Parts: sequence; C-alpha cells; structure tokens
Amino acid sequence: MFIYNYKVKEFITETLLILLAFTLPFSTRLNSFFLIMLFVNWLLQGEFKSKLKIVFEQKVLILLTLLYLAYLIGLLYTNNFNDALKILTKRSSFLILPIVVGSSSIKKITFVKVSVAFIVAILIAANYSLIILFLEYWNKYKSFQDFELLYISRDYLSNPLELHPTYFSIYSLFAISLIVYLYIQFKKSNLNLIIVISTCLFLFCFSLLLSARMPLLGFILISFIYLTTYLIIKRKYFLFVLLVVVTSASLIKLYSHPLINKRFAEIKETEWKPPVGIHHNSTNLRIGIFSCSSEAIKEYWLWGIGTGDVQDYLNNCYKSNNFSDVMYLNKYNTHNIYLDTLIMIGIFGLILLFANFIFPAILALETKNYIYLFFLLFFCICGLGEALFNTQKGVVFFSLFNCILLINQSRLNKS
Repeated sequence: MFIYNYKVKEFITETLLILLAFTLPFSTRLNSFFLIMLFVNWLLQGEFKSKLKIVFEQKVLILLTLLYLAYLIGLLYTNNFNDALKILTKRSSFLILPIVVGSSSIKKITFVKVSVAFIVAILIAANYSLIILFLEYWNKYKSFQDFELLYISRDYLSNPLELHPTYFSIYSLFAISLIVYLYIQFKKSNLNLIIVISTCLFLFCFSLLLSARMPLLGFILISFIYLTTYLIIKRKYFLFVLLVVVTSASLIKLYSHPLINKRFAEIKETEWKPPVGIHHNSTNLRIGIFSCSSEAIKEYWLWGIGTGDVQDYLNNCYKSNNFSDVMYLNKYNTHNIYLDTLIMIGIFGLILLFANFIFPAILALETKNYIYLFFLLFFCICGLGEALFNTQKGVVFFSLFNCILLINQSRLNKS
C-alpha cells in the first residue's frame, strides 16, 4: 500500500525540482508538465494553512508572487485578453515556485542535486548540438578537411534544440558559476580540479560560439569583479595586477576573434536609425524597438498598457512608422525585461521588478550567499538585451534558481 507520508512528499517534490531543472534546455512541454506536477503534488499534500504561513514568513520570497499579481491586475485593463492569458500562463512559475519551494524542506543536498541536474543537462545539450553540427557537415561535404568551427553560425548550434542562442549562452555561463561554486564547497582532489577546469573551458568556448553579447559581457564583468574583490581583501596585490593584465590581454584577443568581432563591429558600422526595407540587422532592429518602446512609455508610464497589449502596440508602431516589415511580421518584442515590465504594468510594476533584484541581493550579501548574488547580477545584465520573461525558458530559469537560492541560508546549510 502506497503511503503518502512526509518523506514521500519531500522525495517527490525534490525529484520534480530536479526534473524541472534538467528539462530546461530541452522540451518546453515536458518542462511545463513537471511544473504542473510540482503544483499538483503540493496541492495533494494539503496542510495549506501551515505551509502558506511558512511562505509568508519569508517576505523576500513573496516579491516574485507580488509581481505575478501585478500581471493579474494588468488583465483588468488589457484589450487583448487572449494574449494576456498566454502571458499569465507562461509566467505562472512566478506564483507556483515561490509557494512550493518556500513551504518545502529545501536542504543543501536538494540544491546540489538541482544544480547538478542543470549542469548535466547543459553539457548534454551542448554536446548534442555540436554532434548534430558535425554530422550535418559530414553529410554535406563527406570530409572535415576545410571545416572551421570558428566560423560556424551561432544558429547552427541553437537549431537542433530550438533553443535561442541567448538562452543557451545564459544557461551555459550560469552552469560554469554553479560548477565553480560546487567545487569550492566539495573539493576533494586535483583530479576534480582538472575536470572542473576542462568543463568550464568547454562551456565558455561553447558560449563564445553562440556569441550572445550581453551574457558574455555580464559573465566576464561579474567574474572579474568577484576575483579582484577577493584578491584585494586577501591583499594579494601581485595576483590582482596579474589578473588585470591577463584579463585585458584576453579581452583584446577575444575582440579580435572573427566571431566576437563580427557581433560587436556590427554596432559600430550600423547607422543608428530604425531599419527600412530589407536593410536590417540585430542593431538597427533594436533601435526600432527602442523607438517604439519609448513612445509607449511616454503614454503609459504610470499604469502600463495592460498585460496582453504590449506586442500589439509595438506592431502597430512598427507599421505606422514604416519600419522594416520584418519587425511586425516577426513580432519583435522589447528585448528588455525593464522596458517590457514598464510598458506592460507601469512604473509600480517596474519598482516591484527592481525589488525582486535589490532585496534578495541585500539578503545574499548579508548571508554571504555569493552564488545567489552572482545569479541576480548576471540575470539583471542579461535582461538588458532580452525580454527574458517572454518565454518559459527565461521565466522558469529565473523562478527556479531564484527561489532555491533565496531560501534562508541556515536551511541551505542543513544536510
């Protein structure tokens, strides 16, 4: 007879969290299924009064749920009700995960298992994408004699899993930070260090191939700040100077690399005007997006335009200004979580979004939870170049790791 006792409940919760992390780079449907099952399992556990009391005692954790409630309020004055419901469904993990994680016994071992599952998934995803790339090249040319991986388009790497290069890069780079953190916590031998360095180098090189600018800039900047701060505190000034010199030389070398240089040279070479006709690239498309986003902010900065109306407004703006038709045919969004939030639910929604970064960051500093601080800073920077909450890949990623890392430090330290 199956007994649904406390240990079984916690085992199921932990398993579903692991599966949620593992499926992030793969199937969105499967990932959604595990999210739903996580909530169903929470409902079946009962004891709602006591569990919600535990959740509400963790006030910082509730900030994410309040952001979701702001989207619900935006539903009241939206014109596109269908799109609003899709957005609310897509961002439902803002409501589900704080409640489930906040009322569960998330111990250190649970965090480790979720992190390892995520790292393994990214490594599988990256290797799978490379294997498919090599196989397609072989099938076409029957030889690797003239093969140059350095000149392969980033789309070739993201297409096999239908995972946008920016999200793939964000996942890969954050996986590096998790690997380093876990090694520092559990280091045992030099062999482990060799594996750690090799894995981190592989994921970093893979991210270079994906050539997503903002994640790379964010990762390098935060890593540099972390290392320099540590060396200064430890008064290792020679190593500090050496780090600055090596980092500067490496950045110059990276910038001269064909893949990276092409992405940044585009910014300098593009005329800073919205795209017209067939003359468009990622830079002038963003200029067009920012132009229309600015118009929306001027008109709807206080309460926002409504949860489901942002894309409709942008599409109409693209058309009325005679921007390249690719902008409204492909339905380009704001490509910025801050602009997206401000246009959608107004200045109060934006303040709530900032609160979801600032207060947890303060808590992370107070508890010396540096991996959580890294996560928050990294996500904030990545959000400057992508509307990360417009896809489940971004929403679940933020919700899952935000909630797990946000749990009180004393709880994480339990074995």
